[in-house]
Amino acid sequence: MRVAIRAHAKINPYLWVGSLQADGYHEIDTILQAVELHDVLSFYPSDATTVRCSDPLLDGESNLVSKAYRLSSEFVNLPKLDIYIEKNIPTQAGLGGGSSDAAAALRVFDKLSGGSLANDINEIGLACGSDVPFFLGMGTRARATGRGEALQALDAIAEQALVVAKPLSISCNTADAYRRLDEIQNGPSQRPETMPYNDFERVAPCESLELLDRMRVLGVTKCGLCGSGSAVYGFVNQADNIAGALRSESVWAVATKTITNFGEPWTL
Repeated sequence: MRVAIRAHAKINPYLWVGSLQADGYHEIDTILQAVELHDVLSFYPSDATTVRCSDPLLDGESNLVSKAYRLSSEFVNLPKLDIYIEKNIPTQAGLGGGSSDAAAALRVFDKLSGGSLANDINEIGLACGSDVPFFLGMGTRARATGRGEALQALDAIAEQALVVAKPLSISCNTADAYRRLDEIQNGPSQRPETMPYNDFERVAPCESLELLDRMRVLGVTKCGLCGSGSAVYGFVNQADNIAGALRSESVWAVATKTITNFGEPWTL
């Protein structure tokens, strides 16, 4: 029997970065919005637990899904599973794909254990990564503060079309992005009141900033960087046309939309 689940990407319409704290994390204030773009995780009974991915570079123990399994196994008895990830969300793009995969896996582990993970699932998620608790299903739009662990659900917005795009040759490591921001900041920036806003645009790769400019030339007025980069997003009604135009210029681009529900695991 196969269990499957979608792991959705996110964008950050607002992302302010504060000071580095004593625990080694930065204070942040961000709004997270889930979008339709997603990976698909499939779980098969097996003699040994493995994590495989359509991108072989993401196979094995280094994948956050492996960590989610190991940590969950400390709380509940989980069956051995062959876990396969059909990867559609680019890595190191600021779209939260790895965190979303881990959260989706945790939701399946909770289902397989008859709900026994419910009391510990948020703690396990946070141990996997600061963005993971958002994807555990509290809501598809939320404000995150602290190191990202303090979540406040926000009212879902009506479905909106958008484009997500990424320079093909550029990836961004989140830790490096924070380090570069620390190097240029003399204390945290002021918190602006308007959206979109993202402090990481101050240290984003030139290729990402040029892609934002290109989207504006194409008529996308409400756009910004995804997380710490390298992907960008833009809200626009003609999302399919804009994505097609960008793909013709050798850019990875998809038309997608905001969502109001993460969806549940299903069984085949």
